[in-house]
Amino acid sequence: MYTRTFHTFSDVSQTNQGDDWATWANEYIRKSKRILTVRRKAALFSFLQSLGATGVRRKNDVVISFETYPPSVDNPWAYYAVEHDHVWEKFATDYLQRAGASELLTQNDDGKRVFTSRL
Repeated sequence: MYTRTFHTFSDVSQTNQGDDWATWANEYIRKSKRILTVRRKAALFSFLQSLGATGVRRKNDVVISFETYPPSVDNPWAYYAVEHDHVWEKFATDYLQRAGASELLTQNDDGKRVFTSRL
């Protein structure tokens, strides 16, 4: 909705129902869930890793590999907060490029009040 206040996206799906946009976006969503889960449960996952576990399976069969998402990093709360920001920054960039609106990547955000007035 936010980006639609700047630009009309004619080829972007309005829903998340089984099209190529949904498939594409779901990869970001799954990665986000993995990161947030490791961030919240790092102590438990570190303990499981010390017992020999190589990962965990989340609901909907989302697998979290400890090799890819190590729970024992220094300050997992801060580390995975940065990782999560990177995922969604990449998502926003890829979304705008995929939607044919890459010119928005250089546009300044005028803040919440201006956004609400555009709504």
